[in-house]
Amino acid sequence: MNISQTIKDLKLPADSFVVLGGGVLSILGIREAKDLDLAVTEDAYKTLLKRGWKEGEKYGLKAVSRGNVSASVNALVCGQWVTVEELLEGSKKIAGIAFMDLAMVKKWKQYTARPKDLRDVRLIETYESQF
Repeated sequence: MNISQTIKDLKLPADSFVVLGGGVLSILGIREAKDLDLAVTEDAYKTLLKRGWKEGEKYGLKAVSRGNVSASVNALVCGQWVTVEELLEGSKKIAGIAFMDLAMVKKWKQYTARPKDLRDVRLIETYESQF
C-alpha cells in the first residue's frame, strides 16, 4: 500500500487527520501496511460520510471505511480517549502528512499486546536500534 498516495487521494485538509498504527510503520519503512487507520476531525468524518464511506465500528469506535482505509473521530490509545487535536500536537509531519509519533505507536502496541502488536514492537525496537 502506498500510504502517501492513499492519503493524497482522500483530499482532506492536512490539519484534519492523523495517520495511526501500521501506517506509521509503513511510512518509516519498518513494515508494509495492509490497511490505513486515521483519526479525523468531526468535519473530515462528515466529509467522508458524504462521499459514501460506510459507517460502522472498528475497535469499539464509530468509524467510516472504504476499502482498506478506516477513519474515526479521535482514538482510544492505551485505554484513554485521545482527540485528533492532541494527536496532531504530538505528531510527526512527513511530506506534509501528520503521523502518530513512533514512541506513542510503540506504547500503544505494548498496551494492546496482541501477537501482531508485539511483533510490531520488536520491529520498532530493531528500527530504533539503528539510530
